[in-house]
Amino acid sequence: MVRLELGDAVGALADLDFAVQNGRGSDPGIRSARAEALGRLDRRDEALREFSETLKTRPDDPAVLVARGFFRMRFDPIAAELDLTHVMSLDPGQGRAQHQARAGYGLALLVRPRDVAAALALTEAAVEQDPSLLDALQLRALLRARLGRLSAVSDIDRLLQAPTAHRFYNAACALAVLSQTTGDDRYLARALEHLRNALESGFDRAEIAKDRDIDPLRGLPDFDKIVRGLIHERNSAMSSVRNRSESFSLRRFSNRP
Repeated sequence: MVRLELGDAVGALADLDFAVQNGRGSDPGIRSARAEALGRLDRRDEALREFSETLKTRPDDPAVLVARGFFRMRFDPIAAELDLTHVMSLDPGQGRAQHQARAGYGLALLVRPRDVAAALALTEAAVEQDPSLLDALQLRALLRARLGRLSAVSDIDRLLQAPTAHRFYNAACALAVLSQTTGDDRYLARALEHLRNALESGFDRAEIAKDRDIDPLRGLPDFDKIVRGLIHERNSAMSSVRNRSESFSLRRFSNRP
């Protein structure tokens, strides 16, 4: 399953097939992960059969329903919504709360294009159920920003306690949107800084071209330089010159009588 989280669907499927062949074929977690791996390899029909077979004996298994719901989002959002709504209808006991939080987050993703306020309500509930669900926290920051709510800033601060390239980027998006919805340009400088951090951490520059959330930053003087990496390159060059200068000064000082 670790390979699946790292994006290695081929390796994950091989590991999961091995697990099935060695007596773990009845484990719903294994079967669900196998279905997800098949889906990532564009073997949709096989993935759906795997999910269906698993749910025949465990029709209310929240982990499997959530996994199938997220998988179906790409090509059948109505069916995805049914899976996730099913999970939300279950008794929250017996360790289901975390799965319901993830289901609520998934429903928020589905609802967001047509009703931002409803998506925010779902995301608020998901974060309350599972405060460690950082995907939901990221979405809540963006939705709050879209509605002009300053509480988006506290979400961003919390999110960046464990920074990654994508979290830096989502923070930049949320602050850019917040500057637009509140009319307050003070958020733009910080948004640019997070965008730079995202790119330096490996975020794909190509993603920025089609993302409208970044639009408030596009007219700023440093935007193009940051996107092309020139600011980082310039700072690296200045650092290199400074290091060479300091090294020369130290050598000169050490050679004095």
